[in-house]
Amino acid sequence: MKHFVLAMTLLCGVLSFSSAPCFAFVSTPSRIAPASPSMPDTVLIRINAVIPNDAFSQCQIGHAYAEGRVFLRDYAMALRFYRMAAGQGYAPAQYAIGWLYDSGNGVLQNPKQAAEWYRLAAEQGVEEAQFNLANLYYNGLGVKQSYEDARLWYTRAAKKGMAEAQLNLALLYNAEGGNSRNPQQALKWFRLAAEQGEPQAQYNIGAMYALGDGVQQNDTTAVKWFKLAAKQGEILAEYHLAIAFYHGKGVAQDYAQSLIWMRKAAEQGNTSAQHNVAVAYEHGQGTAMDFNKAFYWYKKAADAGLASSQFNLGLMYVKGQGVAKDLTKAKELFRQACENGVPNGCAAYEDMENRGY
Repeated sequence: MKHFVLAMTLLCGVLSFSSAPCFAFVSTPSRIAPASPSMPDTVLIRINAVIPNDAFSQCQIGHAYAEGRVFLRDYAMALRFYRMAAGQGYAPAQYAIGWLYDSGNGVLQNPKQAAEWYRLAAEQGVEEAQFNLANLYYNGLGVKQSYEDARLWYTRAAKKGMAEAQLNLALLYNAEGGNSRNPQQALKWFRLAAEQGEPQAQYNIGAMYALGDGVQQNDTTAVKWFKLAAKQGEILAEYHLAIAFYHGKGVAQDYAQSLIWMRKAAEQGNTSAQHNVAVAYEHGQGTAMDFNKAFYWYKKAADAGLASSQFNLGLMYVKGQGVAKDLTKAKELFRQACENGVPNGCAAYEDMENRGY
């Protein structure tokens, strides 16, 4: 690794090609819009809808208005027909009303009302309603926050094979703290979701093998799962697959492959990946040395507040590598790095102060 000398202080760029995998959590699980089967003939459903006990057709008209199929999109009209069907205890309509209140389409957003309608449908076995009710409990929206109730409803949807519910259930079992953490149960549900192609579940299985959490530690198996998720664009999987190639853990060491995957994560905004891409270009690891590209990636990460990139970018300004030499900018970057916890940034800043820059 190259070293840069500033006055009497020996300063070297910060490398960050080492990081233990962390688990990917769903902070605000996504809602699932109500689905409908194929639309019957327009005239037929209009006629059938006036029949008091034809909840199916009433719900279908609601879907047609909500989705803008057959009729112009009109959520208020959708709600009207959903209520006709829901009043007869028709679970898909109850779920659809819950979704309207949850999303704020056609009505004022009201999580409490959403929870009440979701519960009616969830108790009749509608897995989307079970999943969304679990989300409300997880986030404490419209109901008192309860991870246990969230777990209950995720479990019901997960047992029906819903990948999103399997993922969130696994994340609850894998959550740090409390007495309910159960890595073995987490792995079970991660696997079920992963086998359906859920990339976040695939990444988390890789993380468990990389850390030896609930399973015997195995870098090769970790890489296998990281690859599956990375190929679907899972940013943390891309990042940790790049780390594996860089260090040769679970796979043959390959700086070029490391850079390929690190760039993918960097292009999605991962600041640590951006820093590492810059390091690769600065030192010619897996690619030709290119100070202009190194400067570009250091700057993106530095602008996002990454202290190690702020420091390394300051060094580039000191040396005039990839950018015109500018000690004033270098000093400011060293100050930022210092304030963000890089000791060499403090030393470099003090050195420039003492030299009158």
